Amino acid sequence: CGELSGTMRCTECTINAMFCPGCMCVRHCKQPLHRIQRWTGSFFAVHSLADTGLVVQLGHDGHACPNPKVQHRSLMVIDISGIHMVKYTLCCCMLQKLNPIVQFMHAQWFPATALCPCTVVTLCTLCLFHALAIQGKVNAYDFYNGLVCITDGAGKFKPKVAYNEFVHAVQIFHHIRMAKHAGRMYDPKGMQNTMRRELALVCPACPIPSLNLPPGWENAPPEDRYYAFLTIDANFKLKAKNRGTKAVMLSDSYAYIVQDADYASHLSKSMDDMKEVQSMLMLFLAWVLLSPQPWDFPPSIDGDVSREDSPMELDEPEGVVSLD
Repeated sequence: CGELSGTMRCTECTINAMFCPGCMCVRHCKQPLHRIQRWTGSFFAVHSLADTGLVVQLGHDGHACPNPKVQHRSLMVIDISGIHMVKYTLCCCMLQKLNPIVQFMHAQWFPATALCPCTVVTLCTLCLFHALAIQGKVNAYDFYNGLVCITDGAGKFKPKVAYNEFVHAVQIFHHIRMAKHAGRMYDPKGMQNTMRRELALVCPACPIPSLNLPPGWENAPPEDRYYAFLTIDANFKLKAKNRGTKAVMLSDSYAYIVQDADYASHLSKSMDDMKEVQSMLMLFLAWVLLSPQPWDFPPSIDGDVSREDSPMELDEPEGVVSLD
């Protein structure tokens, strides 16, 4: 470009060369989440491609759009390399007419909300967190704070807190992935045609008629009958806080949680049998409220009860209820 000496370098590219701001933007037009540094004369300072002048064009796989719509606010992108603020433009071509959410998804960016998203999470980050949560029991809070430390370990340029947005994206991603594994994403009628318990994993060791039992099993003698060993487990120490929020249930009775309407109807018909259980829950709630541990908000859920099979320790479909 004619620049005698560059002042910027990329810490993620294999070529550790110095470039001017214009060349840096050209080289990273399709890699907008790389971390760069700027030479100040005495040391390399943290810099961003957005401040360099890079604007990401969505909807055309990195190519120029004949009718772009410039967005006046930056987009927060949560990636495995850290948290980035990205300037972008949307495609407004009359031929494609792509929804902004679709344009984000084409760029492998998963939005945290479907209405005017300001925060997105890359799909590779969601897959990495899913693997770490299963294999290493890593929770969302520690994972997100790890990304914050990667972005700025000293806390000098701490990014805007987007933990809630990250959790929302993870929940929606897990829900869509669960529906995809169950084959529901290929139904022309969509998720609305999903039957109850259809997203739940069935225990392969439990005897299930018309699935893994031989024909004529019901005529077998008692000593040769098949048995399902089920256990009931309860947790009375959940720490959900009643903050007045209204959570949206993504899969009501599609997997393991009992449908709220059926559960409430069952409780109304069994109030006489629930007196002893209610007294126990009231004693537990009184112990929680009077405990030395400070509570900013009273618990909204006392605990949960799940029914699972003993051999595989898998929850039964629609076998989990909350004791709220």
